[in-house]
Amino acid sequence: MKVYKMTNLANGKIYIGFTRGTLFKRLSLHYNSPRSAMFDYIREFGIDNFKIELLSNHYSETEAREEEKRQIEAHRSHDSSIGYNKMFGYKHSEETKKKIQKTSKKIERTPKQLEQIRKLGLLRKGTKVSDETRKKLSESHIGQVAWNTGKKLDQEHVEKVRKALTGKKPSEEHKEAIRQGHLKKRVNG
Repeated sequence: MKVYKMTNLANGKIYIGFTRGTLFKRLSLHYNSPRSAMFDYIREFGIDNFKIELLSNHYSETEAREEEKRQIEAHRSHDSSIGYNKMFGYKHSEETKKKIQKTSKKIERTPKQLEQIRKLGLLRKGTKVSDETRKKLSESHIGQVAWNTGKKLDQEHVEKVRKALTGKKPSEEHKEAIRQGHLKKRVNG
């Protein structure tokens, strides 16, 4: 869990929030979801006028929510002249989450919105992550269950993959890369 700060570079106002995913994913959600607290502001000022930064990492949601509240208070981002936060660490009910999810899937995007989404993708393209950041990211994912844990591929998908791979042999270079990967797992394992 991450607590982050978004800054509007045009007027200096800030927003404090928390996310389970990456900061880039969170920024994308703010941009794409009309239910997001920041949706209208990002539309008004443009995605290029917002900077997002990590304030802290936490192992539990409770810890992250508490830190979010502390940061909102410390930055006074609930004051409308300083920030965009409306309340301290609000949490939606499961029913509300389902309604939001259902309506956000029906959104049709304009060409301008699609262009902004494309720009969001280009912001991260080719960027290198430092070893320190990699370590922090790795630590932040400890204990999280992968999205596909316990899910099985449907038979139709398995069949498509089987057909696509039938008759294809990996190159010697590819085989060597796989071997090296397995060796690293054994050594680090």
